[in-house]
Amino acid sequence: MQVIKDKLRSAIIASVLTTLIFLKFIPLQGFWCYTILAISDTIETGVCILDELIVTHIFRLPNDATRGYQYLNKRNVFYAGFNIMVQSVVQAVIFNITIPDENYFEIDKFVYILLCFLCASLFLSLYWRNVSKTRFLDKELENALLLNGILQERECHRKSAVAIEAKGNESSETKSAEPKTSVLLTGTTSESLDICIDELLYIESQANYVAVHYLKDGEHCRNEIRNKLTAMSEQLLPYPQVMRCHRAYIVNLQHVRSVERRTNGLMLKLHYNGIQVPVSKSYQVEVKQRIQDIG
Repeated sequence: MQVIKDKLRSAIIASVLTTLIFLKFIPLQGFWCYTILAISDTIETGVCILDELIVTHIFRLPNDATRGYQYLNKRNVFYAGFNIMVQSVVQAVIFNITIPDENYFEIDKFVYILLCFLCASLFLSLYWRNVSKTRFLDKELENALLLNGILQERECHRKSAVAIEAKGNESSETKSAEPKTSVLLTGTTSESLDICIDELLYIESQANYVAVHYLKDGEHCRNEIRNKLTAMSEQLLPYPQVMRCHRAYIVNLQHVRSVERRTNGLMLKLHYNGIQVPVSKSYQVEVKQRIQDIG
């Protein structure tokens, strides 16, 4: 519904602009001139909406803010070019029907019509560029606030669990600790690293090696293994809290303290030493979903 409203607004703005231009172009005056322009504006409004449906469903380019600001820009440029051509042809047909003594498919006249719609489209592109950017940033901020709320709630539960466990240990010294889940990370050589999955912080790609960052006795440790990040990601598939979030990073979402919105994507802030792990745009949707699922 919002897309239809936006296209109606665009059609109205474009109609006003093209009407002012075409008043100097039509060789008619008075009531008949304004009648032709009114009919033209009504038809062009319908064409705008039809073009939107064609671009969305036939060319499969939906007006979806979740795909990112760059996608919206490319998509809107494609829509504008397609719409200009269709609108110009429709406008020339309307003028040929209502003004039979003229041929508006002649090169000079058709180019004039094309330039009129191009000017209107440029104006609308600047307008919608700002609107789209504002909406996208607002949506990203809303998502960041939602995720931070989930993370804060999870942190409160974690602290409560730690407090309850500490109290239980005080009252029962003989109670055995639950076994921790460990994972063996292997490389292309004989080197390997056996760590508790809950202590894994993140893994960073470095050429032919990966740097595994983890906790040991509460201290931040780093160990290099000769392997590709893709192979590491496959080894960690059984653990839904660990996922690839960037072409160069794998992160353990259990250690994420907060989410920050940046112009080039999201940034995950971990609990330890102010560590920040980037999230590329192609992974944003999955990261958000995983945080909600394990929240």
